[in-house]
Amino acid sequence: MGNDHACKTVRLGTIRIKMHDGGVRTLKDVRHIPDLRKNLISIGLLEKNGCKIVVKKGVLKVFRSSLVVMKGVRHGNLYSILGTTVTGELAVEIGGSRDQTNCTRIWHMRLGHMSEKGLSLLCGQGLLKNMKKPQMEFCEHCVYGKAHRVKFSTSKHKSRGLLDYVHTDVWGPAKVTSKGGSRYFVTFVDDYSKYVWI
Repeated sequence: MGNDHACKTVRLGTIRIKMHDGGVRTLKDVRHIPDLRKNLISIGLLEKNGCKIVVKKGVLKVFRSSLVVMKGVRHGNLYSILGTTVTGELAVEIGGSRDQTNCTRIWHMRLGHMSEKGLSLLCGQGLLKNMKKPQMEFCEHCVYGKAHRVKFSTSKHKSRGLLDYVHTDVWGPAKVTSKGGSRYFVTFVDDYSKYVWI
């Protein structure tokens, strides 16, 4: 320990933690040390088991592949995991449907955001390990990825003289200000002469 005292490990075991997002994570080879008053998770051990740890602006995130599996916030110089320990029969009840949802989400991302129908087909053929029936949740990436922009319609306007029809566009903000202290610029294009003002 930090005060040069040794604490006795009574036994090794497995615990389950219900995370901030409702998912349940299992930690194996957890040391039960009665003399410790706080539960500690070793970042080095998480990293050794293939996790990536990112700390930014007082928030610690533990990634497994591209999925955030744990999240913590800084209190003083320590990070507190956003979650609670699951004990007794509750562990089995929570783990069932939630584990299937997490499993579905992982396979959904691994297979290029495949649809629930496609996952059901693969699941029926026994090709997806540990999945009984896909339980899809809302996927924000799918919504943004499948959204499309409507193209501009062809203009039917015919300009007959100077300043009859003017196109304009605003650009900014720039990261670096100009010598005059500006961070934006606007362009004006005369449709007839194609002359540009900035």
